Amino acid sequence: MKLRIGYVNVRGLSTASWDACHQLLNTWFDFLFIAETWFVNHHSYSRDRRFIASTTPPPKNLRGRPRGGIYLLGSGHVRSQVAQLSVTEHSITVSHGPYTISAVYCPPTTLDARALISLLNELQSSTVILGDINTRFRDPIYQAGEPGPPQRLQVITDFLTQTNFRHVKPVHSREKLTTDHCFVQAGQRAQLGLLSNTSQKIKTDHQHTLSLTLGQEEEEEEQAVQKPTRASNIKRFRVSRLSYLN
Repeated sequence: MKLRIGYVNVRGLSTASWDACHQLLNTWFDFLFIAETWFVNHHSYSRDRRFIASTTPPPKNLRGRPRGGIYLLGSGHVRSQVAQLSVTEHSITVSHGPYTISAVYCPPTTLDARALISLLNELQSSTVILGDINTRFRDPIYQAGEPGPPQRLQVITDFLTQTNFRHVKPVHSREKLTTDHCFVQAGQRAQLGLLSNTSQKIKTDHQHTLSLTLGQEEEEEEQAVQKPTRASNIKRFRVSRLSYLN
């Protein structure tokens, strides 16, 4: 089974970005997570037919705009097949077929190390964890920018060491990760691409949309299971010509 999953941080969901996200869904994805919506026009957007779920709004910010906010959108053929759904302030988890996908937004200042550990532990049974974790790794080939912050980097590193998750790297090394990352359980077939947000006309300070392909087509699965044997290698015997030893 093949599933296409996207994650984009929009830094405030404007009408133009909302329209661009619909185009992404129509073109690339089965599921699309939209992070840092800030709950802009939430009443209107949440009534859209492609809308599946939203994270729980945080306590009202009396000193400024609402914070965070993740939306989950789905294409027509996957919306009716959602088996299970759960949300928190910082995550959305959706089950579809054999997969459980968790998207997170981990704010850099209002989510401390202890809360991050708790969040990750709650998602250990997921097939995939992806999103903006506001962390950069020590990997000059695939990671842009300096590693850190140190405490958060240590939390994520320990989590990967203690679980079966692996850090998925983009298929083209010239495209480097920033603070958005994807972790997949070992043994899962997964491929990560990075789509340019500028090309997609999404106004944000994040360079890329995460584009994760999970699993494989049914035809590929059948070919992997059914390995044909060459006819020339099969030995055949003519029963009429066999002789028996007394």
